[in-house]
Amino acid sequence: MNTPHTHPRASEINFSLNSTLQAGLLEENGAAFREIMLRPGSATVFPRGAIHFEYNPSCESAMFVAAFDAESPGVQSIAQRCM
Repeated sequence: MNTPHTHPRASEINFSLNSTLQAGLLEENGAAFREIMLRPGSATVFPRGAIHFEYNPSCESAMFVAAFDAESPGVQSIAQRCM
């Protein structure tokens, strides 16, 4: 589980290599929550500043590639900031 977080300085693209991952996205206040199933060979984009997460629902190893459109995307972990 990659817990809910944002990247304040970059958008992110995730590409699933070998397994199905579940992801979620909440772009901004008032926006609908989107659930995404990343099957092997598929990709999704998380816009800069969007709250998102990734989760491996199986017990098998999962590999994915994450890339950003900036050298220093930053990260703000949501759940950890609420404690």
